[in-house]
Amino acid sequence: MAQVDERVAPPGHPDRNLTHLRESLLNHAPLRAEQVYAMPVEALNLEAAASQYAETLCVIAGSPPVFDLIHLGLGPDGHMASLVPGDPVLRRH
Repeated sequence: MAQVDERVAPPGHPDRNLTHLRESLLNHAPLRAEQVYAMPVEALNLEAAASQYAETLCVIAGSPPVFDLIHLGLGPDGHMASLVPGDPVLRRH
């Protein structure tokens, strides 16, 4: 299981998507800890951690990564993952 979206917060924090994934899915699924590839949002250098995570995804899922299933949450305002309507990041090219 690899993540596609996460918030920068401490382990177990209610704002973390991994916290909710563990409570609602992972604690009930027959996955070993080494089968869960959590985004390293506790790292001091988030840019380097994101690059390393991208490399990890390529190792486990090919290059470019190909996934069998992706679960995206849908927020009450229609946002998917962290792509919130009206956010300036959506206008970047």
